[in-house]
Amino acid sequence: MSVRKMAHYLLFALGGGIVFCVLNCFCIKHKMLIAIFLGMLLACADEFHQFYSSNRGPQMTDVVLDSFGVVSGVLLTAFCIKGIEQLKKGEKIYD
Repeated sequence: MSVRKMAHYLLFALGGGIVFCVLNCFCIKHKMLIAIFLGMLLACADEFHQFYSSNRGPQMTDVVLDSFGVVSGVLLTAFCIKGIEQLKKGEKIYD
């Protein structure tokens, strides 16, 4: 995997995690799905933008990789938040 593709994956994972954290502050149902949808929408918009950039073109593989990054970031963030909440309550994380 190239450095550029890895950077895309990591940035979209970070973005997905941040969007989930923001949505987690509000009483919203389906926070994970909304965060993933917004991240995938941004990935599509990024590739659409590249259509009009010189020396670059849109690629479906970039959208898939960016979307995978968003899903990974959201899931990892949700897992960490759940673990932290359980630790604060004094519950066991692993049984």
